Amino acid sequence: MTPVGIIETGRPSQKITAQHGDFADMVIQYLADQRQLRFSVFSVLNGKPLPPVDACQSWVLTGSSHAVYDKLSWIIPFENFLRTAAERLVPVLGICFGHQLMAQAYGGKVEKASRGRGIGMHRYTLTQPGKRLLGNAAAFNLAAAHQDQIVVLPEGATRLASSPFCPNAALAYGNHGLSFQGHPEFTPKIERAIIEGWQKRDPAPRAIYRAAMETLDRMPPDARRLAPALGRFLAGGGPPF
Repeated sequence: MTPVGIIETGRPSQKITAQHGDFADMVIQYLADQRQLRFSVFSVLNGKPLPPVDACQSWVLTGSSHAVYDKLSWIIPFENFLRTAAERLVPVLGICFGHQLMAQAYGGKVEKASRGRGIGMHRYTLTQPGKRLLGNAAAFNLAAAHQDQIVVLPEGATRLASSPFCPNAALAYGNHGLSFQGHPEFTPKIERAIIEGWQKRDPAPRAIYRAAMETLDRMPPDARRLAPALGRFLAGGGPPF
């Protein structure tokens, strides 16, 4: 079995954790059918140090309520970790915050999106390389929960998927890096809870959240169809495209 490290960069609310677990739990549950993988969980929160790059054969970076441009003590060490992993061709899968941090570490730019909040189920069009993720499908649906976006791609990044709202929705870096702005690990129930939590603490117009909720009823997620490709990638089988 391939040892995969999940690095927690944030945690959901206590209510969501009680019902669905934390972000690492969600990743493990999502990839549970990929039996070639064995997971260990690490955290950069509360002053915990990063593990050595060679502690696991591949890595998953979770989402977070933090921004990658926040002046947090662990951001620069984490960027160094990612650059070392890239140099050693260690597979890294980034989700949401992880997607953005990988781009920033490799020379791209992330900022708060002028388009506003990305929330609800979003549809992303696959590029020609990206079509191989889903057996030559043209597009896929994934849950989204973000306010920041990658606005400048790093050198060497290959765009796999995009939408009018999020042009850089999925990226690849050679054979060793794969990342998604959306959340393949979020089920519709989890995404509904995320939307409810945002609505309670955020002053955005209610119409935004109502529209996001409606997407969950009419747009089935394609995350399960992505899981085998992500499992192969994390197991070291090369890029799934």
